[in-house]
Amino acid sequence: MNAMTETKRAQHPFEAITAEAYRHRIAGNKSNRDDALKALKKLTEELEMHHGDRLPGDVELHTLANFFLPTLAKKPKDLWEWVAKAAGTDDVRYYLNYVHVSEKWIEATDGHRLHRIPNAEGIEPGYYQPATRQKMEVDGKFPDTDRVIPGIAAMEAREDVQLDQFEQMTFPDNRPKYRNYLKLGQSAMNQRYVEEALRFPTPVGSQSKVTAYLPDNASSSVRFDFGDTGAIAIVMPIRL
Repeated sequence: MNAMTETKRAQHPFEAITAEAYRHRIAGNKSNRDDALKALKKLTEELEMHHGDRLPGDVELHTLANFFLPTLAKKPKDLWEWVAKAAGTDDVRYYLNYVHVSEKWIEATDGHRLHRIPNAEGIEPGYYQPATRQKMEVDGKFPDTDRVIPGIAAMEAREDVQLDQFEQMTFPDNRPKYRNYLKLGQSAMNQRYVEEALRFPTPVGSQSKVTAYLPDNASSSVRFDFGDTGAIAIVMPIRL
């Protein structure tokens, strides 16, 4: 071989599978996403043979598949999807990227908000993928959400709260992450978090007028209760 001839590096099988998965993913349509997920599953199976259930760098293999799974609709169709809206998406605390089910509650949090409903149907406890509702094997201890839900005795109650009752405000350009926020009383909150909390899908036969419980200071969380459903949303404040 001529010394000036460039030698092409052999592609590792893992690289080939990853490239195939990504090629399908960026094409955008459903069939290609399905093909991408199949390719990724093949990749994870191959990797598990060599690394166990974790990649070098302590990355859990099953979290790779989340990139290819369906996303939640903007407007939740049912209570599960409403809860799932509060789950993390790429949190390093990987157990926050799932819906957590206990004997008593179905809940999700990204560390900045919490959606919770009673486990009235007796779903098996564990972690579930938010969009597909598939039960997952996930290590890690979910936070004790009872500790972050404020009691209402010392809070100001505002009944039948509607989105148009919030004051809409905007941060200056030097606060780009959450420029738009909503304010109720002295509590300022991420606009998307409030909107998603208030898109509550009222179950048939239930009364779910929203009551907001406001703290006596701007640094504490706001609590939203939804009538007789037992559902609760908690939204942490934004520091102004």
